[in-house]
Amino acid sequence: MAFAAALGIAPERLNPAGGGLARGHPIGASGAIGLVRLLADMAREAPPGALGLTAIAAAGGLGSAALIEKL
Repeated sequence: MAFAAALGIAPERLNPAGGGLARGHPIGASGAIGLVRLLADMAREAPPGALGLTAIAAAGGLGSAALIEKL
């Protein structure tokens, strides 16, 4: 929430469909689910040039993120 406030991102734009637990959290597939959900939402709702971000925390301090631009 601190990053959203610092970047001026409205709270209602964060996790509009809920987080990993709200969508089901299959072991080993949470990152794929987050990315596919982002792509589907952007295809349906985002204007060209819009940016989307998905991220996942993993065990042992690992993490991955993807920044997507709709063309």
